[in-house]
Amino acid sequence: MMFVRELFGFPPPRVCVETGYDTDQDVVFLKLGRKGVALTPREVVWLMEDLADSVEKSTRSVGL
Repeated sequence: MMFVRELFGFPPPRVCVETGYDTDQDVVFLKLGRKGVALTPREVVWLMEDLADSVEKSTRSVGL
């Protein structure tokens, strides 16, 4: 579907991001669009590290 949108010059659809924390289960809930996941605190740290690495690689590849 994205290919058709890009082919005709339409912008990508917006993605709703929601987060929450459950103190009873000690998990962070992350919902992107219609899909969600429960992450432990350690998994949140890993996700943040992966995102930071990805941003660093992306900015390095374009010469920023």
